[in-house]
Amino acid sequence: MSQPILLTDEQMRRFISHGYLILNTDFPTEFHETMSQKIRAVMQTEGNPGNNILPRVPEVQEVFKHPVIRGALTSVLGPDYIMHPHRHCHFTEPGRRVQNWHKDSYWGYAKVRNHHQWWAMIFYYDHAVDEVMGPSALMPGTQYYNNRPGDETEQDIHMLGNAGCFALIHYDLWHRGTANNSNTTRSMLKFQFVRMSRPSAPTWNHAGAAWAPMNGDGPPNRHETVWQHQWNWLSARNNASRRAHVNGQLGGLIDSLAADQKQTRLAAADEIGLLGADAADAVSALAARLGDEYEPVALSTAYALANLGRTGVDALAGQRSDHKDVARNAGYGWPRRMSAAPVGGSARALNPAGDYARFCLGEIGLGDAASADDAVAGLARLANGESEWCVLARLGAGLR
Repeated sequence: MSQPILLTDEQMRRFISHGYLILNTDFPTEFHETMSQKIRAVMQTEGNPGNNILPRVPEVQEVFKHPVIRGALTSVLGPDYIMHPHRHCHFTEPGRRVQNWHKDSYWGYAKVRNHHQWWAMIFYYDHAVDEVMGPSALMPGTQYYNNRPGDETEQDIHMLGNAGCFALIHYDLWHRGTANNSNTTRSMLKFQFVRMSRPSAPTWNHAGAAWAPMNGDGPPNRHETVWQHQWNWLSARNNASRRAHVNGQLGGLIDSLAADQKQTRLAAADEIGLLGADAADAVSALAARLGDEYEPVALSTAYALANLGRTGVDALAGQRSDHKDVARNAGYGWPRRMSAAPVGGSARALNPAGDYARFCLGEIGLGDAASADDAVAGLARLANGESEWCVLARLGAGLR
């Protein structure tokens, strides 16, 4: 078997910020023709086989042995990733109307969606797909949002390509199927994959550099602080890169956090996060924005607080709001600095119901011996709750 073709630094930067990559395999035309014929025969005679698409159409198994697909999955999930047993062939007949934008569910389980790259999907075309055939549509940059932005920042990117084209997708990216206005049935194979271990080193073709800003090449909403953290987590770096000097701009940025314009607030929160501990005077102003009505602002605020050092982490861990969105945003930010606060005590402080405290403990994992003792003790105190999210915490804490 050929060695996997790993993603480059530039491809990883784009995947982290946009939430997807469009790539291609190089199977011969005859391979896809045979696979397409078998898929159509199964659909017409048996109906959609759902999870059984692999044994019913064995050629599909060859798809996921291709070095480009293995390299893409290895790059974002590590070399020991597994294929999830849930998979589906979307067989879209002529006349299908456009779907609603959605994130895929976890099969009925309620869980906190994870920003870290534990899950990924592949959308694969076994035949050429053009605009009128109802291609899959992706909304760049929305993998970190629980809700759609619902504004001018929403983009509708259609996945077009020849047979063998596929999209590598963050599991929580907003997406939909578009209307099939052709006379041809469109098929798309959707498979899911799961990371089995935390990153201990970069698993893509990494040149050793720190996160490089997107500088306008990212999606409409800029989240450099968020993207930088994802890069560092995947690289097994615990410390965020930051700007060297505040240069007297902090006061203006703090004022901008209260601006009427949402994009002004977003830019200010993101920039403060990049300043790091030198911007500690902004902690109170940032904490006040954890419940911002525009979710991208609240998200950047949480990550910014984590980058501000111990005082920022304390502000996150001290959130006891009954407002679900505030608790969730604090939960996303707090584990960003894994050694900045005692695990057990902060977990008890975060959210009276404990759901997001469980999530935080799962995000932090066991780490060193001292952190392990704190994490296990914290989980033991929270494990008797009724919420099913405690399962996520046990898994993420290393009790796999």
